[in-house]
Amino acid sequence: MVVINVLRSTIVQPAEVTPKRRLWLSNLDLVTPHHHTLFVFFYRPDGSANFFDAAVLRDALSQVLVPFYPMAGRLTRGQDGRIAIDCNGEGVLFVEADAETTVDDFGDFAPTSELEQLIPKPNADYTNGISAFPLLLLQKPWEKGKHRKTLRRVELDQGMSSSSLAAASTAVIRHCLKKIGKKRNWVTHFKCGGAALGVGTQHHVVDGSSAIHLMNSWTDVARGVGIAVQPVIDRTLLRARDPPNPSFTHIEYQPPPSMNTSAAQVASPAAVRIFKLTREQLNLLKAKAPPGDSYSTYVLLATHVWRCVCIARDLPPDQMTKMYIATDGRQRVQPPLPQGYFGNAIFTTTPIAAAGEVTSPEGGPSPAAKTIKEGLVRMDANYLQSALDYLEMQPNLEALVRGARTYRCPTLGLTSWTHMPIYDIDFGWGRPIFMGPARIGYEGLAFVLPSAAGDGGLSVAISLQPDHMLKFQKLIYDIYFEVRLSML
Repeated sequence: MVVINVLRSTIVQPAEVTPKRRLWLSNLDLVTPHHHTLFVFFYRPDGSANFFDAAVLRDALSQVLVPFYPMAGRLTRGQDGRIAIDCNGEGVLFVEADAETTVDDFGDFAPTSELEQLIPKPNADYTNGISAFPLLLLQKPWEKGKHRKTLRRVELDQGMSSSSLAAASTAVIRHCLKKIGKKRNWVTHFKCGGAALGVGTQHHVVDGSSAIHLMNSWTDVARGVGIAVQPVIDRTLLRARDPPNPSFTHIEYQPPPSMNTSAAQVASPAAVRIFKLTREQLNLLKAKAPPGDSYSTYVLLATHVWRCVCIARDLPPDQMTKMYIATDGRQRVQPPLPQGYFGNAIFTTTPIAAAGEVTSPEGGPSPAAKTIKEGLVRMDANYLQSALDYLEMQPNLEALVRGARTYRCPTLGLTSWTHMPIYDIDFGWGRPIFMGPARIGYEGLAFVLPSAAGDGGLSVAISLQPDHMLKFQKLIYDIYFEVRLSML
């Protein structure tokens, strides 16, 4: 178990006065889950004396909060109960910590409870109003003789933060073995010299693309260059038509299929694993596609994961199963959203099929590959505008928020981070050696991640029931779609 020692916390505010306004949130913002998306970056030392220096990060954060000012605000509710962002410039919490471990101790960086400890736990149950979550946790050198005093200060700061309404959280943990040096500040000497930067973003505020936009802008400032893409703070670009006029049946917002059998599902802690697939293995998937068929690597991998999950769950052939695929609408809506749109722009592709169709090995990829491809093609501007109109007509958006009930057997959720520049998060000390989710909150949810090496490989991080995971971990590498019952 990783033991985190919190050393210091401070509030970082925008470096300049920012607009004071209440920012309207779109219906896409409001149907996101009531939690924080947690992800983590790991870094190797570059040999510089100021590696992950807290002052550098704090100063850059303060500057980047000027254009990204909603992140320094607080969530609030209007008289009608609708959530909005109070852009009040109160700032974000910046915390510094250390731990007696190494980067390599985290193994393959699977999003287990150990990885989650690198990020402060959010108080996000909304029982005391819209709750708080700090933005940044960071380790810096400490002056000799001030360690005890600093720990007392942290307790006061943590008590304060538990009642505030921050929009996101970040944690940086540097792994300490001992402290050496005779200068005014203690220099922290690390067992491996590495660092981990953990981030948690409140999902009502940003999706993954906007979160990475913020992170990359933060690194731009830290490196002393201008922000490459300024944020566009206007959620009304995704407002429904007046009057709303949905023209499609939006199964993505309808309840998932129920199990055919009446047997109760056994609730147990889910198992979480990460599986790496090389470019060669992915090419084998593509080689199994029938001649003349054009399927992207992502469609074939999504089909393979769906098939493996159905088999691992032992779904009968007539059991309907549904996949929720997060789909970025930024370039699909008309007109396309401007570069730098800051908010949630995620729609959902939802192929649905009988498990027997998903698991069928005949003719290469199962018929589910065609179902997934057609579902993604259907997500054009007309469909997305219809989805916005459909949401506008719903009397209770809370009822559409997805959670544990959504992804459990027989359904599956899949989110790809392969389109995001997650390995460009370089503060001036080098690119991360790994980036991925620090937690998968629901059984049946999976993430597709790019390779840090840029070698064409992909990883699948997934949460399943333990008995299902035992089967899945064998099936995932069964690239040739052969059902080996002896393995089950």
